[in-house]
Amino acid sequence: MMSLFQTKAWQSAWWETWGNQKGFRLVSEWDGQVSGLYESRYRLKGVLPVRSLQFVGTSYRELRTPRTEYNQFCPDNLSGQLLLRKMEQVLQAEPWTEAVFNDLRTGSEELSALVTIAAKHNWAFRITASDNGYAVSTSGSFDSYLASLGANSRLRLYNRRKVLESLGHVREENLWPSDVDTFFQYLNRFHLERWKKNCVTPTSLEFHKKFLSRVEEEGGKPVLSALYCDDRVVSVLYDVWYQGVVYN
Repeated sequence: MMSLFQTKAWQSAWWETWGNQKGFRLVSEWDGQVSGLYESRYRLKGVLPVRSLQFVGTSYRELRTPRTEYNQFCPDNLSGQLLLRKMEQVLQAEPWTEAVFNDLRTGSEELSALVTIAAKHNWAFRITASDNGYAVSTSGSFDSYLASLGANSRLRLYNRRKVLESLGHVREENLWPSDVDTFFQYLNRFHLERWKKNCVTPTSLEFHKKFLSRVEEEGGKPVLSALYCDDRVVSVLYDVWYQGVVYN
């Protein structure tokens, strides 16, 4: 299934905010089914010239931007030899020094195809990093989900609600689209208290606002929720619903 990060909304907003500004060259454009590819040129350690092929939304050495995950080379309906041939065509279409493909799914056919293609062409191949993602199925009832949790998790997630409710009137409000700037101000405030730095910079705020304004055209639903106790905001969550999945 195509993820939120392959939408034209996410890819075009990222490209306009960072790709164009950095002078990257778009190699293959996103089509709502796959990640776009671009080429950047830089000098490693200021000396060695490098032509780097990467997914739109990612940057191996040059930028720090919101993370683009669950990337894809090809549509979901390609597999086996068709997938292998398509990926090989993509990798042979452009000259490059390094090709860095962040956040492909572990165990995916695409990752296996990369290993096969690299061996065939005698290209060096390595995994630079790995990470864990977390998902909760919401296909069953909420009561069944709570019952599946350990006692400590259930206590932290749910059973302490009464403590919060004893402090005042609790309500939740979606600040999209009426008060986007205020939402991100709250997000930065909480992030500063916890991590001593802003979560969103002026440049990334520009990106998020472009993305959120466009994703609705592709069926996405932004949920910029603020939790109030009386009239004081005590928590915020940045979520987007897309094709039956809520991305946080």
